[in-house]
Amino acid sequence: MNQFQELDQSGLYHGYSFDYLQKIRQYAEWDITFVQCEYQECLRLLADGEIDLINYVEKNQKTENNFLFSLRASGTEYAAISVLEENFRKYPANLKIPSGFRLGVLSGSKFTDAIEDNLTEFEQTPELLEYPQEKLYSALESGEIDGILSSSITVFPGTKVISRFSLRPFYFVVRNGNDRLLKELNRAMNLISLHEPLFVNRLYEKYYAYADSEVLYLTKEETDFLSDKKTFRVIIAPDGDPVSYYLNGSYHGIIADFLNKTARDLNVEIEPVEAASFEEALDKIRNGEADILGDFLIDEGFAEKNNLQLSPAFLESQVVAVYKKGNDVSVKNPVKIAEPNNYQPLSSSLRAIYSKSEVTYYESDAACLDAVNTGGQDISFINIWAAQKNLGKMKYHDLVIDPNQGFTLQYSYAVSRNADPRLVQILRKAINSISSFQRFSIINQNVFITPQKVRLIDFINTQPAYAFFIFLVFPILFLYLLAYRIDSHQKDKKQIFNLAFVDDMTQLKNLHWMEKNAGRIIEENRSKKFAFISFDLDRFDIINEYYGRKTGDQIIQYMADTLMSIDVPGMICTRVKADHFLCLVPYESREILEKKISDIKSKKNSYSGNDTVIKFGIHVGVYILSDSDQDITACIDNAETARREARNVSSGIVFFDDYLKDKLRVYKHIEEMQESALENHEFEVYYQPKYNMEENSIIGAEALIRWNDPVHGIRMPSDFILIFEKNGFIIQIDFFVLEEVCKFLRSRIDAGEKVVPISVNQSRVHLSEKHYVQRLGEIIRKYSIPDGLIELELTETAISEIDDVENILNQAKALNYRISIDDFGTGYSSLTMLNRVPLDAIKIDRNFLIESNNSKKTREIIRLVVEMAHALGIQVVCEGVEKQDQADFLMSIGCRFGQGFLFSKPIPINDFMRIL
Repeated sequence: MNQFQELDQSGLYHGYSFDYLQKIRQYAEWDITFVQCEYQECLRLLADGEIDLINYVEKNQKTENNFLFSLRASGTEYAAISVLEENFRKYPANLKIPSGFRLGVLSGSKFTDAIEDNLTEFEQTPELLEYPQEKLYSALESGEIDGILSSSITVFPGTKVISRFSLRPFYFVVRNGNDRLLKELNRAMNLISLHEPLFVNRLYEKYYAYADSEVLYLTKEETDFLSDKKTFRVIIAPDGDPVSYYLNGSYHGIIADFLNKTARDLNVEIEPVEAASFEEALDKIRNGEADILGDFLIDEGFAEKNNLQLSPAFLESQVVAVYKKGNDVSVKNPVKIAEPNNYQPLSSSLRAIYSKSEVTYYESDAACLDAVNTGGQDISFINIWAAQKNLGKMKYHDLVIDPNQGFTLQYSYAVSRNADPRLVQILRKAINSISSFQRFSIINQNVFITPQKVRLIDFINTQPAYAFFIFLVFPILFLYLLAYRIDSHQKDKKQIFNLAFVDDMTQLKNLHWMEKNAGRIIEENRSKKFAFISFDLDRFDIINEYYGRKTGDQIIQYMADTLMSIDVPGMICTRVKADHFLCLVPYESREILEKKISDIKSKKNSYSGNDTVIKFGIHVGVYILSDSDQDITACIDNAETARREARNVSSGIVFFDDYLKDKLRVYKHIEEMQESALENHEFEVYYQPKYNMEENSIIGAEALIRWNDPVHGIRMPSDFILIFEKNGFIIQIDFFVLEEVCKFLRSRIDAGEKVVPISVNQSRVHLSEKHYVQRLGEIIRKYSIPDGLIELELTETAISEIDDVENILNQAKALNYRISIDDFGTGYSSLTMLNRVPLDAIKIDRNFLIESNNSKKTREIIRLVVEMAHALGIQVVCEGVEKQDQADFLMSIGCRFGQGFLFSKPIPINDFMRIL
């Protein structure tokens, strides 16, 4: 979108969303990679797990079912219709757009639904024509379309807006299930709101100043109405500084400034009508004593009940919870809520949050805060501007803002349904003519810039006793406040520092601190040698699951204490996440460094607590810095690469060296080539037959992937499958294999040729994918594959790691897929699998067969597994059969089906068709 997130010719990103994400990055430990995609494509990639986060998504039933939304909106916009400047006068702003209007819109645009929701803007439903982004504007220039439907913050050169409608917030979203990322996102957005409240305003000012307003154009009938009326009686329910307050016969604050701007734009006068309460304001509107209620919080049901009609929203504000430090205000507990009087339309929202609440209404925001401060009420929900402005006062020092509880409210103008219908239409046009920049300027002026002005002489005359007291104690008070301010400032700085750089659980510094400071530390100690050492624990997820998260946390703290107690002067350790730690270590020689690491592994590999001793392995990756190393992040990445490699070696310790560097280079090359390889049909499906060993006949096959690289030749799965599982590309590969198998089966069925069941490997990544079962159904229906001809083959480890696996596989079974477990017997819960998962077949791991040559016990285990599976009606296939004596043994214990090089290696499709 124009100026939202763009990639310029030099390859640099810029725009509203880019700046917002860079700010979030300062508060969250994220590495961000940007992906260019159209809106609908982005949503698909997010749902498929190929990207993690999208900005600019609206809430509706479909998106709320499919994604998790940030608590705060990341921005607001209108739907806008723009025409060429030379045609502007043909379509007076906000008049009904004439019949036959051809409206262009981006393909897949989210604004198409705004037309159906706002048909009153048109004489008849317009013709919607979809265009790709590069052709939309040229279609307007050539006359193919009369106007463009887009966001109000999108600017097309040489155009003017003729209509704006449907104010809507947009949000950041993550895919369902990614609660950790959502929590980090909400925390970062809350911190930005609290510490940099002007940030979003400045973004609008930077990118969209005056870009989203439209010309205020009134009809003759509307102009005549204003000329006759001239003065409008306006009433505002007292809310409090800075939103609205009544002083010296006139209204002040944000609402008043919006009304004053509207009056100037319409060239009319405003006569303020005072009201002591929200109920009195409603009565005066209903009785005709006032024309406009200036601060109605949008609730259509409440408006209908009180015979009111509403303008569009002219102001949106976040509501936050305010309560006393230490108060238990859990939604599960009965609480007493203090609310401003004019929040009555929001009572249903409050009850939805606090079902056991008791709500008391007060005359202003300040009165609500006083009630909470004195203990008369437990909590108050007020708009964030009032909270920010009031909580800086000394008397509220015990109150805290909680942005995680709350909701968004919208202000509109309300008039009686008996009023002239032209009034609401005029107000709607006036609201739409105010740009986002002008809106934020009004808010900033009241909240952050201009303090309320009170003359000293007025204060002395009205409050002589207080004035005398203040003048008497002013020097003492000044010194006290100065000291308090310094102390608060230091505490705030410390709190912000801790939020940004300190791990909550262990009090170690975090990765962000290390990345920011390691370069400086190394530079200041140039005479020393340094290494990055990355640690994690072996199978920590199993420890967490078996012993509980509390014990897991205790082990993490134990590891942190262990690292801090190591006697290496100048060693600095940080916690990256979970059981993962990173240390910057000065050392004298590699020999001494290796000895210190070995000591840690051998002496600190168990935890004792609660009468339990838990032993665990430690993986260690080491990167020794050279004099030429400048990029700290790259050095840390090398240590992380070594740590991951350490999981595959018996010692558990790996130093990053040329071998790993070459391996990393190959890894990156494979990642760079994977997409084009799939597009260029370099991936091929091979088939390894399964045999009935007694009859020497083919009863099935396993589909296996090969990469026919034009440069390196045939690549085996061991070269790339683990890489694809890590980066998520495995999803595309597995579905590619599944579809190729379906094509193969369909072609043979259509030709009347023999078919056998084909098993297709499925990665554990699929089981966490939201639309996995849906895509399985789409493919098998597309090719009309008969029941039982496709077998989904999963590893035992994959099944054991997914909580909802039974439900997922039952849904797959309902689609007539067969289910089998590969490498049966290699995991920790093989027997549990037989009872938990709806299995059709198991494949005995080849390692059992190899061990059976020399182990009577292993042969007996295989016999019992075959006997048990058959008793449960589960087919047994033994893989890795390479010798005749192995086949003879299997047939002797009742296992008739085998797969292995004794019968056939994996072969190309044409060879498989010849032997089938």
